[in-house]
Amino acid sequence: MANIEMDDLFASKDESCGSDSKLFTTCHPGYMYFFIITYLHCLNKQIEKKLESDVGSNWRANNIWYGVSVDKKLLDTVFGSIKNLEKSFFASGILRKDDELRKAKLCTRGEEILPALQHKYQHLDFRLKSYFVVAQISSKHIQLSLHQVVKLASPGEDPASIIIQDEIIHIHGVYDILCKSIMKSIQVNCQVDYCTTHKSQEGTQYDFQSLEIYNNIYRNLKPCVVELFEKNKSNLDMDSKIQLDINTKCDCSISISLCDIIEVGLMSVIESMTTDILSSLTNKRLFGNYVPNYIFVFGDPFNLAQGSKIHIAYTMIMQKAIDDGVYIKEKDTKIFVPRESIFQLLETFLLGKKPYMFERFVTGTLCQVSSNTYGIRISYSYCLIPFTRINSDGDIKNTIPDDGSFVISY
Repeated sequence: MANIEMDDLFASKDESCGSDSKLFTTCHPGYMYFFIITYLHCLNKQIEKKLESDVGSNWRANNIWYGVSVDKKLLDTVFGSIKNLEKSFFASGILRKDDELRKAKLCTRGEEILPALQHKYQHLDFRLKSYFVVAQISSKHIQLSLHQVVKLASPGEDPASIIIQDEIIHIHGVYDILCKSIMKSIQVNCQVDYCTTHKSQEGTQYDFQSLEIYNNIYRNLKPCVVELFEKNKSNLDMDSKIQLDINTKCDCSISISLCDIIEVGLMSVIESMTTDILSSLTNKRLFGNYVPNYIFVFGDPFNLAQGSKIHIAYTMIMQKAIDDGVYIKEKDTKIFVPRESIFQLLETFLLGKKPYMFERFVTGTLCQVSSNTYGIRISYSYCLIPFTRINSDGDIKNTIPDDGSFVISY
């Protein structure tokens, strides 16, 4: 339902409120739960309206399948778990108890990506029980998902993987780090464009380490950098510049070129992120006990225009930085930094194919299970209770009599 307009879903239509109305922030679980249910209820109304316009008034008599992909950080911090999110779907009226016409399958974003990756990188060998990592970079966190291939592609069927470990690494806001790196460079080496008054006054010096000058420049730095990135969507001009006033008393300023921003700030931010991603290969708490064949890096924490020249430059820098990191760590893992987002990759793959997450509705959700089944007998008042092993479909596999022995069944 990508065409549904959500921008003004919660926009206020009440013009009676004055501009001086007081707003407040709350983390009260009751208010948060009310907002979630209200949001999902309104979203459901939008979906129903869209269905009625596309399918007709008889859409309610058809099967409606919801495939829901949610960001892991949002899931952890707002909903808590997939089960809680599913309960919210029932509470908001999207799903109804005992209604066989409406079903939903929920997953974390990127969980069902293997078929699209196999389609894009047809030369890669996703062997059964092999591992790969999907890194999703956001402005303040990196999601690292360790996948294991559990099903190979076959005629008429897609390959499949399960996530056996999902981690969130928190990082500082990328624009904050970028601007601080630029400010450090300014403090060491900076060319001043003097105003008319100070140009005639020989020997005018500015202390870029003073709090006043630092604050004057820093508060305007981020919007200027964003504006410069925006200007370089169509053509990458490394000599294009931003102009920043040194103070509010005159027109003295400094200029910073796109080349400086990329070489001084952008590269250092990217190198920091690649260090976090690659540390997962050696960190035993993360994925150090596994040997991933591939790492796929998605996401643009700077919100650059997708497919623009500046975005292409970002992906190229990221690719080189992470390749260099793998080489230094002496790993054989191959790295791929697609220019497409996860959504674009799935959208391209699904053209003329089955809907996203279709297999989950047919075969169920794949998950990791223990390779062994253990049965432990516990005595109760000197009586031994028989141990019964029952399959997932309810069939009794075997019953161990009350002879006092322990059982481990495989």
